[in-house]
Amino acid sequence: MTTITGDCVPYLAVLGLAEDDAAVQAIMEQQQGKAKTQTFKGPFVHYVSYFKSGVGFAFDEQGLKQVSFYVVAHGGFDAYPGRATLISGLEDYTRDGVRAALGEPTASRGDDWDLYEVDGRVVHFEYDEEGVVWTARVLRERVGG
Repeated sequence: MTTITGDCVPYLAVLGLAEDDAAVQAIMEQQQGKAKTQTFKGPFVHYVSYFKSGVGFAFDEQGLKQVSFYVVAHGGFDAYPGRATLISGLEDYTRDGVRAALGEPTASRGDDWDLYEVDGRVVHFEYDEEGVVWTARVLRERVGG
């Protein structure tokens, strides 16, 4: 199992907690700009997006299920400004850079993504067609793949 340090660690710690939990609220209050929310039913997912911060939160019935960090601007999100300190030792946000810093992934799919299990949680990197990370996600649990 991979060990990760850096600014993403507090986000890993709140996975699974309810949106109204004080620890979750404290992290959400650190984000820039106004939150935009969207809720879907069947299955229930509530999104809280901070477009200016490049961070999105997704909640389901069990609490915080994932946090997405947009390493590059994408889908209306600005690039996450803290990428240099998000994961200690990760300086080159490419597939090769991720693997050099974190080792072989627990799972991957072609050139699309790599997944690492970290202290009972999951860190998931998605790559564009040039192998550059466009989003890094921390997830409560591994789903599929």
